[in-house]
Amino acid sequence: MRNAIIYARVSSTNERQNCERQIADLTNYATDNNIEVVRVFEEHISGATKNVNRKGLQNAIEYVKKEGVSLILFSELSRLGRSIFELMECLKMFSDNKINCYFQKENITLLDENGEVSPMTSMLLCTMSIVSDLERQNIKYRLDSGRQLAKEKGVKFGRKVGSVEEFSDKEKKYPIALRYLRKGYKNSEVLAMATAKGEKVSLATIKRLKSEIKKG
Repeated sequence: MRNAIIYARVSSTNERQNCERQIADLTNYATDNNIEVVRVFEEHISGATKNVNRKGLQNAIEYVKKEGVSLILFSELSRLGRSIFELMECLKMFSDNKINCYFQKENITLLDENGEVSPMTSMLLCTMSIVSDLERQNIKYRLDSGRQLAKEKGVKFGRKVGSVEEFSDKEKKYPIALRYLRKGYKNSEVLAMATAKGEKVSLATIKRLKSEIKKG
């Protein structure tokens, strides 16, 4: 049985986005293909962020190198990144170190059975990297344009006055996560255990809760 890690990413730090679907889909793929998932890495950060500033990705890369894991599972190419230069740099590093990658949406594996990148795979990945980068630029343009139009119409951005959630409310909303945080469990462990018990909480929320607990 081959072993692998899962790397999952979403851009937003709000509670509406999480990595659960990506992890579930990739776990099912691993099970169906006799692959053992030994670790899961996830983070909430923009795909346009430079690779060196993405702690989750760097931890994943360091882990596969140290532990000799030969396969990383991604739900799609854009989860690795949206900037074409950052994407190609990362793919070259994987290729040079004989670290294989599987992109589920595209159904593409970086290395062939001989541990090499075929010309066809290189062409496909380059093309999809360009498309991903263009999509990122289009999204940024639409967001900036919409924000500017809203400002011109007098729309105020930011949290509404008086909308700050009291910690007592969070005690009622996230009792399971808070219980495990107070016991000293890691954020990722708290997320896994809380969601397993049906509590709707994100990694970003867990980090905020942990910070508030430390502040007293």
